[in-house]
Amino acid sequence: MALGMNGLDAINGKEGTLTVTVDGKVQELGMCKTASAKVEKIKKEIKSVGARMNKHKTVGMNGTGEMVLHTMYPSFKKLLDEYLKTGKDFYFNLTFTNEDPASPAGKQIVTVQNCLFDEVTLAELNADDETLEDTLPFTHEGWAFAQHYNEGINIT
Repeated sequence: MALGMNGLDAINGKEGTLTVTVDGKVQELGMCKTASAKVEKIKKEIKSVGARMNKHKTVGMNGTGEMVLHTMYPSFKKLLDEYLKTGKDFYFNLTFTNEDPASPAGKQIVTVQNCLFDEVTLAELNADDETLEDTLPFTHEGWAFAQHYNEGINIT
């Protein structure tokens, strides 16, 4: 009989931190509402005579992500302004730490490396009863795990 998952095992997404590193300076992004980083595998379709099913070969990867911040953090806009004036672009690293003290999964720490924004909202007004948020999509060029969650299942 398969054992189900306990609710306690799930990771609470609010339990964690996000830090940004730009030019060696580290700052916690406490105004973060959501953040994610993903990797898409780039695959080529392989066709062969006599096979009814096409095969697939991974030939690369593409890193993307998105942060949603409460609008109050001017540093990214200042760095973008610097790029406009000087042509010097800025890359940054994001370190995601997930640590739900109630979950036996433990802690995961991953740094997403060489991030570069796709777009930044310069200014916004909104007549609705909402607070302003900046949605910041980005690309990245790699990652490094400093710590993985505790082993729960073994798939290798």
